Amino acid sequence: GLDNYIQMFEDYAVKKALINTLIMMVCVIVFQVGIALILALIVDTIKKGYKLFRTVFFFPVVISGTAIGLMFYLAYGYDYGLLNAIIIAFGGEKKVWITENSALFMVLVPVIWQYVGFYFVIFLAALSKIPQDIYESALLDGITGTKRAVYITIPLIWDVIAVCISLAIVGTFKVFDIVYVITGGGPMDASQVLGTYIYTVAFTGQN
Repeated sequence: GLDNYIQMFEDYAVKKALINTLIMMVCVIVFQVGIALILALIVDTIKKGYKLFRTVFFFPVVISGTAIGLMFYLAYGYDYGLLNAIIIAFGGEKKVWITENSALFMVLVPVIWQYVGFYFVIFLAALSKIPQDIYESALLDGITGTKRAVYITIPLIWDVIAVCISLAIVGTFKVFDIVYVITGGGPMDASQVLGTYIYTVAFTGQN
């Protein structure tokens, strides 16, 4: 009965998982959606070759989260990891990438990277629907560059941005595979999120 809920809220790992999930949510909204919007605004000004950028940026979306997690897990490895190999090649010393202080950031990088292309394609589609005569009128008034993006483009696609933010929030609560493969929620629950905590309690702890 209610004892389950009392036990849950007294569990330090639950509090840590909630805090980490909220941090991840903020970072996903700011960086995942933000970077996608900036890339879309830049690519929208390119007349030739924009399809290439659309394909390149969207490619990580079609890769499974487990494969991406494994790729970054191997990159972070101490003995044979890609990052340490690059550091050694430049005369540096090996570094432990997954620590209690850095674990959450290290799993945030692939989580953000995976779905930037997804929102990028959505924003690019929204930008293509904006009538060009609006931009032409603005150009006659001397509005170009950053002002055009801030005062014309973003307000006209704000409903699309709101939808992407909603999708990003929902997606944050579903994060599991990447975190589980790279850190398993550790060390010391430093990268624990709700998805990994539920899995650990239910299937590892048989609770």
